[in-house]
Amino acid sequence: MRCSVSIRARGRPRKCCQYVELITKRAKAEGFMFSDYVERYPEALDYITAMLKAGTLVSPVNISHGIESSGQAFIDMLDGNSTGKCLVKL
Repeated sequence: MRCSVSIRARGRPRKCCQYVELITKRAKAEGFMFSDYVERYPEALDYITAMLKAGTLVSPVNISHGIESSGQAFIDMLDGNSTGKCLVKL
């Protein structure tokens, strides 16, 4: 098994997944593209629209304050320490 996916955080490459764990536990990892499900777009649109109207669709927001925090906010985003929206209030 070969992993060709990596990201750079703080200038050094980092693996995105622990493939040894997948192999030793006989797990399966499979990716998908949203375009694989084009025929289900209308269903998804109805579902998401209903959640928006009900106020149950929530996205986490991480807010940093001041331009001096923007570098750390960016690093946190790359490291996976923040999910959802990452905002820097000036």
